[in-house]
Amino acid sequence: MHNETKKIKNTTAEVTELLRIYPEYRDNDERLVAQFWYKQIKEAGKTVDLMTGRDFLADYSKGLLTSGDCIVRARANAQRQHPELRGATWAERHKIANSVTKEIYKNEAS
Repeated sequence: MHNETKKIKNTTAEVTELLRIYPEYRDNDERLVAQFWYKQIKEAGKTVDLMTGRDFLADYSKGLLTSGDCIVRARANAQRQHPELRGATWAERHKIANSVTKEIYKNEAS
């Protein structure tokens, strides 16, 4: 299995676990990403309270922290696979997404 595929699968598994433990993250990507990073930093043996912004940015730029985009895609994947992990605003977000997509294609065709 390709390394990137493994990373995506692992991220989805970890995000699924977080969504089960913290239902309030199901509708809040910022909190989900922050919690994911918090967990990664702790698992790396670092003390989050002692970490500076510069330390965080250095770790992020070195690829030691999963990108926020990857975490959000993993959330979407987890919610697609496990409907019970969808938040209260899931259906509304998808209605809006469908209408925006139709509008974009309509404008491109013009």
